[in-house]
Amino acid sequence: MTGLAGNIGRKTIRSGNHFLELSAFTWRMLALLFHRDKSGRSLIRRTTAEQVYFTAIQALPLVILVALVAGSAVIVKAAAFSGQIEDPSMLSDLAVILIIRETGPFFVAIIVILRSAIAVTIETGYMTILKEVDAIEMMGIDPARLICLPRLLGITISMLCLFIVFDTAAIFGGYAVAWTATSIPLDNFLGGIGKSVTTTDIVVPIIKGLLFGVTITANCLYRGLNVKHAITEIPPACSKAGVQSFLFCFLINGCISVLFYL
Repeated sequence: MTGLAGNIGRKTIRSGNHFLELSAFTWRMLALLFHRDKSGRSLIRRTTAEQVYFTAIQALPLVILVALVAGSAVIVKAAAFSGQIEDPSMLSDLAVILIIRETGPFFVAIIVILRSAIAVTIETGYMTILKEVDAIEMMGIDPARLICLPRLLGITISMLCLFIVFDTAAIFGGYAVAWTATSIPLDNFLGGIGKSVTTTDIVVPIIKGLLFGVTITANCLYRGLNVKHAITEIPPACSKAGVQSFLFCFLINGCISVLFYL
């Protein structure tokens, strides 16, 4: 019993230390946004653009496909029960809740984690093992500004853009798929969606996008830069980065939904 309590205590302390270190690392990256250092701005802009291209542009086909499947499934299932609902506006409200508020942000976060965040962990892990980070620091350049800041900006911007793409494709594309592939009546559905969407439904995905982007990037960079000794440490770091990023996004998504909608 004592051994079990000791293991639980040690794991709790390690988890607490990890959270504090990750929070400090995240704060350090965010603080760089307010530094007015002009050196290396062109390189940072180019690296940020490359990250946006890899994270957002190259992911568009996958995001649109997932959005079409999710949107058409939600709309078809909701419309199938429309005859049992006294108030037709409830169909539009249900679509807004499932697609814009919950499904969209979470699916986009999963895609970004699997496609880009894990790649960032691998990239920075190799940079650490091959002493590239040390070489950058020896040249008098802050590695956090050169390596971390562009990826933070690129992934966060991409997350916001992909949210917009996902919601648009899910609603309009899902409506088109449901209208052409089924005989379920969808009269005035898009008009009902426009009436159901509130200012909160626009603000909340933006907040989620910012928090998801910062959390995912910080966690994956932290894991990659803390690979110290051998290349064999990179796969476990990637696994931990992916799982923890998913859990963080799950918790953030739940907390924001409770805060704004309950």
